[in-house]
Amino acid sequence: FDFFDNTIITVFGFEDDGIFELIVDFISPLVELTMMLWALWTGKKIIQAIHDEEGHYKRLLQLSPEAIIVEKEGEIRYINERGAKLLGSNNPSEIVGTEICQFIHDDSMEMLMALRKKVRSSPNSILNDKIKIKRKDGSIIDLQFLSTPIDFMGQTAREIIAWDISIH
Repeated sequence: FDFFDNTIITVFGFEDDGIFELIVDFISPLVELTMMLWALWTGKKIIQAIHDEEGHYKRLLQLSPEAIIVEKEGEIRYINERGAKLLGSNNPSEIVGTEICQFIHDDSMEMLMALRKKVRSSPNSILNDKIKIKRKDGSIIDLQFLSTPIDFMGQTAREIIAWDISIH
């Protein structure tokens, strides 16, 4: 007898031998197989729902009118299309993997260091400030940004939502 057989015998109060043992020996593999198939089917549906939700979230990020950047330890780990355009690129993959400080204007570098110090001392802090950046083409714009801690691919990172506040 395996665990499942013993459970059926105990729950229904059957004897350990006789006709009930034969019934349990016949039925329990069918019940176990049914439960495994149900678990696989349910698991597949759950995984599909997670993938669908993740795809929906990615589409929302890509279609956002604001720049969305995920930064960890100074490196840009994710940027949406609007963010790439804000930094002077048409391709987010050109920006991912670069150091965020390469886009910070010299006038704002000291402020960046102060913000990093604040995040190190208070990792859950929410930052809302303005910063001057230099785009890939060398032009300079002012950004308003909001930065919050997030879980990104199983690691703590910072999500930055930014928009251009330059007077054109």
